[in-house]
Amino acid sequence: MQFLAGKYLLIGQKPDSKETYSGTISFSFDEKKKILKFQRIVNGKNTSGTAKIEKALAGDAEVLRLRFVENKKEYEGTFLWRSDLDNYGRLSGYIYLKNNSTKSPGLEAYFIQQD
Repeated sequence: MQFLAGKYLLIGQKPDSKETYSGTISFSFDEKKKILKFQRIVNGKNTSGTAKIEKALAGDAEVLRLRFVENKKEYEGTFLWRSDLDNYGRLSGYIYLKNNSTKSPGLEAYFIQQD
């Protein structure tokens, strides 16, 4: 999970909407808890949360699961994660309300930001 730490450019589409957005997300690895903490900035709004690798599809796959609260609503994200051609993390996935009330999940993709 440490290899996913860093600052990424973020592009996305809101759940249950056609509205698109962009921003940044920064992951830092918490060695003690073995999780990623993140700061997500979209349209000037800063949101923090946690992420960790979890099993999916009856344990046949591993995904990065994000959890955060925005506008008093609990969200989750399920992301595929791999390395790009330069061995940096590249992530893409779905964002949805935690209580399963999302009719159409949102989409987000993260690309490493090299300063």
